[in-house]
Amino acid sequence: MIVGRRGAWLVAGVAVLAVLISVVMRAPGPPGFDTAIHDWMLRHRHGWATDVALSATASGSSPVLYSGLAAAAAVVWWRQRRTALVRRWRPVVALVVLASGALLRTGLSDLLHRARPPRGDWMATATGWSLPSGHSANAALAAIMVLWSIWPSLRGRAARLWSVAAAAAFAGTVGWSRAYLGVHWPTDVLAGWLFAACWAVFALMLVSRLTGLDFRRRPDGEVSPTAVRQAGDQSRPRASR
Repeated sequence: MIVGRRGAWLVAGVAVLAVLISVVMRAPGPPGFDTAIHDWMLRHRHGWATDVALSATASGSSPVLYSGLAAAAAVVWWRQRRTALVRRWRPVVALVVLASGALLRTGLSDLLHRARPPRGDWMATATGWSLPSGHSANAALAAIMVLWSIWPSLRGRAARLWSVAAAAAFAGTVGWSRAYLGVHWPTDVLAGWLFAACWAVFALMLVSRLTGLDFRRRPDGEVSPTAVRQAGDQSRPRASR
């Protein structure tokens, strides 16, 4: 049974994704906000922005994401081979979650079979159906899983804030590039981001339940500051009344 804050966020995310898909698929054609944003992007294409979009969409392709995450997993595994088992398994779990999410997203896209924007608007090659956007979903899922993999190694609030900002910027730029290049409707991109977030939360909850590993615990025997304070309070002699 799904309980707790993570479960509540998962249910909310799935609900929003379901509503978005329902609104898009029930319409006889692309909704007005889709076509409005799509047309605005077509009118505001510029040379430098197109170069950025092409580079971003290339970085969000499956070969780049899988090879990059696999290389990161190998490096993290080697450097942390003497650390806690939970920390070493994080990048491997991340790779499995990314691959399974990509397969599930493809199946959902085939089931919905939403058409892409007109081919004459494309500035890049594209295959398959449009909803949810594969590049957007995979890039967001890869960003989430990399962030989750390195989170225990980050020290200080600044390092974590910069890491979150970098992950969000990467996923956001890849998603924007798909709409800018005309190969996806904006709602395809939004659905891809929502799908990635929902699958990441569900998959990590499932892994924790099946393996019994608590990935939320601090690795290497570290104790949280809260636990230290609580232990100190309990060890102090109580004043006699």
